[in-house]
Amino acid sequence: MTTADIIQTILLAVVIVQLWVSYRSFQADHERRKKQATFEYVNAVSERFRAALNKFDEKHGIDKVVDISNYDDDDRFIVKSYLNEIEYICAGVNAGVFDLQILHKMMGTGLIGRHHRFQQYINEKRQSKKTVFVEFSEVVRLLETLRPSDYSNIGKIIKS
Repeated sequence: MTTADIIQTILLAVVIVQLWVSYRSFQADHERRKKQATFEYVNAVSERFRAALNKFDEKHGIDKVVDISNYDDDDRFIVKSYLNEIEYICAGVNAGVFDLQILHKMMGTGLIGRHHRFQQYINEKRQSKKTVFVEFSEVVRLLETLRPSDYSNIGKIIKS
């Protein structure tokens, strides 16, 4: 093996290491951006619906399942609008665009509770279209499997 071969081998090893480091940096940046996008979008949606959901809660009680026959047009509009927005977030989570862990930390308990609270409305809508709110239901299923021990990664960038 000549000196030129040794130098080429070393250079090749350096290039491979640099590519690996670049790839890991890209992955970490992607995860950070995904978490940030989730955080920003969830905050925007929460702000839009906070007043409407508070009005609904004042009328029907907090975290109480309300028979949909007691819904008036305003109630149906609030529930439909909320579920449609949440369905978009959940579709993003299921597609890997948004981060499930961040969603869980920000509003996991609320999503699970509202899914159960609005289950009668969801079931009514599924009578005419079976795929209505399936993304939401899938995310709730995933959220219900998470435990508080999953919070051990607070502040860390991890692969989702």
